Amino acid sequence: MLSSAYTFELNQAVLHSLATISYFDGIHPTLACGITGGKVLIHTPHIPNSSNNFLNINKNIICLDGGRLDPSLNRDVLVIGSPSSLMAYDIDSNSDLFHTETKEGVTSLTLGSLSISGRDTPLALVGGNCSVKGFNKLGEEEFWTVSGDDVSAIGFFRTERNEKRLLVGGTDYAIRIFNNEELETEIMENAKITGFAEMDKGKFAYTLDNGGIGIYKGKHRAWKAKAKNKVLSIVSGDVTGDGVPDMILGWSNGKLEVRSENKGENIFKKSLKQTIAKVFYTDYRMQGKNQVIACTVAGRVLGYIKEDIPHKEQNAEAQQEDIEDLMRVKQILLNELQHYKDAAARSGSSILAPGTSLLVTLAPSPPRIFLSTSNSSLIKCAFVLGEGFFEGDSKFVHPARPSSELQIPIQNPKHLGLEVDIKALVCASAGASQLQVMERSIKIPKFCNFEYGDCKLPSGYVNFDFPQGNRLLNWLQDRFILNPSAIKPSAELQVSFLGESENLSFILTTNKLSIYTETLELAAEIAQDLISFFNIPELESRADYPHEIEKINGLMEKVEEYSNVRTQLSINMAENAQNVKALIVKAEDSRIQRNMGFFKQAMASLHQFNGELLSEFQIRTNNHNELLSYLKQVNQYIQRAGNLRYGQAKTRTIASFREAVKTKNMKMIAAAIISGGKAS
Repeated sequence: MLSSAYTFELNQAVLHSLATISYFDGIHPTLACGITGGKVLIHTPHIPNSSNNFLNINKNIICLDGGRLDPSLNRDVLVIGSPSSLMAYDIDSNSDLFHTETKEGVTSLTLGSLSISGRDTPLALVGGNCSVKGFNKLGEEEFWTVSGDDVSAIGFFRTERNEKRLLVGGTDYAIRIFNNEELETEIMENAKITGFAEMDKGKFAYTLDNGGIGIYKGKHRAWKAKAKNKVLSIVSGDVTGDGVPDMILGWSNGKLEVRSENKGENIFKKSLKQTIAKVFYTDYRMQGKNQVIACTVAGRVLGYIKEDIPHKEQNAEAQQEDIEDLMRVKQILLNELQHYKDAAARSGSSILAPGTSLLVTLAPSPPRIFLSTSNSSLIKCAFVLGEGFFEGDSKFVHPARPSSELQIPIQNPKHLGLEVDIKALVCASAGASQLQVMERSIKIPKFCNFEYGDCKLPSGYVNFDFPQGNRLLNWLQDRFILNPSAIKPSAELQVSFLGESENLSFILTTNKLSIYTETLELAAEIAQDLISFFNIPELESRADYPHEIEKINGLMEKVEEYSNVRTQLSINMAENAQNVKALIVKAEDSRIQRNMGFFKQAMASLHQFNGELLSEFQIRTNNHNELLSYLKQVNQYIQRAGNLRYGQAKTRTIASFREAVKTKNMKMIAAAIISGGKAS
């Protein structure tokens, strides 16, 4: 389907994912790649007699992207993220647009536009420590929202109503969909999110750090696949020409793939034998037709173009593939039929009795899956598949001796609500040679780690109006392991659960629900789950968590302390750097004047200052890491306070909490948690 169009060498090793093709002069496509030594290679094939140019950043490059940041320039700019700063560079005019420090670090980057104050504004969107920031053409922060953990991927897609949404993937395995600063949907995956690509009709593709790929339509997964290797780059493009975007994937083992959006079928596959750093779908040759382009870490760039195959040949090729698929299915069915014939010819004592079935239930304290057979048949072993639920996504249980009952312990610390598939080998007797695979599935409650029972009320609580009180029991039975007769339906009730690290209580009165927990984190998670289950459009709440507010006060003091130390260290390093420059000039003057005594003295002082600079740099690095750790915890508290509410109340809470952090107003922080910043 695709044929090789061109291959060329950059003669430089390219860092993973650090490449972009942009129009830096507004006319010609240019390839910019991050290479070792804090440099960016600029490849400009359309300018006569041009060679590779290099841009010295002199910092560790974490991410880079190109695009329109200043519409008045009519050309793309290059934006580069380093561990603690962001810079925008206009390659055409060889000048900086801005250079700004980012306290919360830089872990991911993409250029795009969002609606700011009712106008579409181009922004450099930077993912960092539990937050996403948007910087305009002047380097000013115009957008900010909180995320649950470090941001590992940022992207965009459009809904079926053609409304733009922001995609944020994190190291906490969550995909978050934002409508500007407001979180609309949170989807849990089973590994760190590494990339996004916009597809068609409200769909987006995603990749995971464990080799997983898939497509979501809104918040519902269309399909998912997994491989042993990792996808390092993903883009979308209509490679087949059928009007529907396809997935273009670059793998860590050097495989270049094009997959269909429908079910992920392979359309094109090529092994390049070199790890792929980045893939593109653009017209790099300026011939009016896009190419599938792969840039490898070794610096080789390969372009592939669609072949124009006659319609008859395409049909013949498709028919041949269909025949091969049918032949494979036929062989599988023949093998299965022969297996049943062989089983029927054997002794009947080893065959299961008619009507034998596998029964699956859940049991508490400790939480476990309970398997049993409907008669005296025995369970030899069981295989349980639960994506993200078990290490390696699966668990195999093989008792020492077959039994009619089998218990499988489960743990759900991440509070995942999912369905697990169970496959058990069942036999008529311990020595039977014939085994039958029986398949069942069961839904694991989200809060199955909590056991129903009496406990002392936890010290913190959140309460809100809850007109859905008559349906609260439905939610409890769906989210916890409960005996159906344990709680009787009532307009007013009190229910408690015992947990490993903290207890949980619910008190329902007339149209009012109070949730008692020790931590803000659990309360926020419960509140968001209730909002999702009952489809609550707007939720105002009041909370009281004095211990959590004390912790936030301590965190703010630490942030202030480490920020002051960082400022002082920067001043000291700047002074030492000036001394080093002065000593270099003096040493060079002494060398020219052949004053070797003073030259040796200057070099000794230079060596001493260099050691001090290295030592201060290490101290500054440690200080920066500690500061990031405390900022991350503060951002997590901002998110938790917001998650106690929904809709406009949530937006107001996050804005109020963030303003309080900026102004170091502890009373305002407490008010944001207690009332969402709402004036009393």
